[in-house]
Amino acid sequence: FETTMAVLKELNAHDKRMLIVLNKMDLVDPARRRQIAHHFDRPVCVSLKTGEGVAELQERLSELMLDRTVRLKLRLP
Repeated sequence: FETTMAVLKELNAHDKRMLIVLNKMDLVDPARRRQIAHHFDRPVCVSLKTGEGVAELQERLSELMLDRTVRLKLRLP
């Protein structure tokens, strides 16, 4: 995480909206998951192996993209 943040800072992208996704959480016991998640701002804990958290990830991605969505109604000849 710290390395990623350092690279984002070098690219002047560190102040952009971010979604923290913690993968492979099926390998971590529930008590430890809470401890890890506590260090981040609203992380999404997922396990692609079990499917846990995938629906929440999709929902959060949709929320992030909602204000960037523009609906257009076009009439083409």
